[in-house]
Order: sequence, then structure tokens, then C-alpha cells
Amino acid sequence: MFQALLRRREARLFFIISILFFICIHSIDAFLAPMMINQGIEPQIMGIIMGASGLATLLIRFPLGIISDVVKSRRIFIQIGLLLPIIAWPIAWLEPNAITLYLAKAADGVTAATWVPYNILSMRYFGRNKAPAAVALLALAGPIGVFLGNCIGAVLIHYFANNIAFFVS
Repeated sequence: MFQALLRRREARLFFIISILFFICIHSIDAFLAPMMINQGIEPQIMGIIMGASGLATLLIRFPLGIISDVVKSRRIFIQIGLLLPIIAWPIAWLEPNAITLYLAKAADGVTAATWVPYNILSMRYFGRNKAPAAVALLALAGPIGVFLGNCIGAVLIHYFANNIAFFVS
């Protein structure tokens, strides 16, 4: 099933980009709480920061899906969603405090909210007859991306500074 999908160059590229998508939004999660403890951030604030991505996803996913349908352009919303962590995490690296970490995690949530338009966009690459296999392929990209993101983050944190993993996100 997957072999037929991955024979096409654009399908392979889309799968790799899907893995990178999940690396981007999940690579810091396992390491952020210990970093915040080391910085002396209060546990209640840590919970708010860690929940920022879920809250942003909850508030944005449904309206984003409707707006992207109305505008008929999913790609621009996905690009904006991917751009936000690229801006937010280096700011959190430069000035790691509760506000910048909250904004960076919220940016991850906005990026995660673009997953539905991303799935819909993927159907253009695969067509209706291969839609179930394409969805299964994208579902496989999630755990692979989370695993690789955690591994990359762990290696970077082990050999470099604690906050270097911000750049993976």
C-alpha cells in the first residue's frame, strides 16, 4: 500500500515534510518542564505554559478549517502556522521566561491547528482513490516525527546546552 504511494517523488517529499511538521511541534515537549524547573518557574505557571499549545489548537482549529475552506487556500495558512514557531522559539531562546515560553508553546498550538488543512491539502497529491492510504501514511508520520523530535532534542540537550532544543522546534 505505502510502496505505491512512496514511488512518486512528491508523495515522498510530502511524507518527509509531514514528519518534519511533527518534529517541529513536539521536539521540545519532553524537555521543557525540566528546563522550566531549572529556571525556577512556578509549577502553576509551568502547567499554563505546557497547556498553551492545546488551548491554541482548541481555539483555532475549527475556525481555521472554515476560513481555509472559504478562502480556498490552505497552503497559506499552513505556511503561516509553520512560520510562527520559527519566530517564537528563537525569541524564547534569547529571553527564556514564562511569557516567551507561553507564546512559543501557543505558536506550536497554532501550527498543530493547521494539521486538518494539511490533511486536506495532501489529498491533492494522492487523489480520491488513494485517500485512505494517504491518510494512513500521514497518521504514520505523527509518531515517527514525535519519536525523532524527542531523540534529536535529547541528543542536542545532552551534548550542548539545555535550551538548544528550542531551535529544533
